[in-house]
Amino acid sequence: MVKVIESMSTDKIGALSDDDIRRKIRGIQGAIHEARKASRSTRDLEVEYCYFVREQEVREQRRSAHAKFVGNRERTHRRPPHNHRNPRREVSIVSK
Repeated sequence: MVKVIESMSTDKIGALSDDDIRRKIRGIQGAIHEARKASRSTRDLEVEYCYFVREQEVREQRRSAHAKFVGNRERTHRRPPHNHRNPRREVSIVSK
């Protein structure tokens, strides 16, 4: 059976969910395997595969960078612990 993989623009690939991208990658891998068994060219499938894998890598890198940014931000913007024993400074008023 010949599996037809519809070519997608990078904009459409970018709009897919992570699950859809993983599904497309598995489908293309299967189509490449079938094409090789039938001695057909796999070039177009391999190019399409590369676009999907690249999108997956970019998303993983973005997630990693975001997690690192949030972690750094939390460490550098922590408030000092609040002193509960003396919540207000005592101020003495000196009159002349």
